[in-house]
Amino acid sequence: MDHPVSAADATALYDLRRTWEDRYKIEIIDGIWQACRLGGGISIITADTPHQLAGLVREDYAAWQAAARKQQS
Repeated sequence: MDHPVSAADATALYDLRRTWEDRYKIEIIDGIWQACRLGGGISIITADTPHQLAGLVREDYAAWQAAARKQQS
């Protein structure tokens, strides 16, 4: 079922996509905010709000980068 996207959510979606466009695919599917790493596995991060998703993506990205640095060592 499609959920209408409010103007505030559309703005938040745009901002998240602009911030993470080269690392994550970000969408709203059936009212659930989702992010998926680009080229980094199939893990999908989900959240109820754009603010929550932004925090989870930041945490995931930090862990992703830490793992990459560890592999290079």
